[in-house]
Amino acid sequence: MTAITASHGSDRQTFLRRVIYVDAITCLAMGALLTQDAAFLAGPLGLPAALLKWSGVSLFPIGAFMFLVATRKPIPALGAWAVIAGNAAWVLGSVALALGMSMTGLGYAFVLGQAAATAVLADLEYVGLKRIA
Repeated sequence: MTAITASHGSDRQTFLRRVIYVDAITCLAMGALLTQDAAFLAGPLGLPAALLKWSGVSLFPIGAFMFLVATRKPIPALGAWAVIAGNAAWVLGSVALALGMSMTGLGYAFVLGQAAATAVLADLEYVGLKRIA
């Protein structure tokens, strides 16, 4: 596995590391919210509680993987690309959900809002990775 070397400057490495940490923290926070409050959120969002719960559950190993990638020194390029690809898949899945499922206005705002936030994180991770390479 190719690694991003520290010889390219710790500032560039630090930026990518911090973005991945933020991604991991928000991933775990959203996982906790969806897992614990799925039944409460289902009505206002117009989404099935099971979909919310299992989406939340899926975020725990994803967030843990992000933490693992962020703690490696140097950050493995393949790991960073996996984080970016996973975020892109989440965004595409969220858009597909919004297009394919009827939900409340709040549900659309929730799904598309978190998709937009995920897209921003993926973009920042891409920028950070490119700054190093």
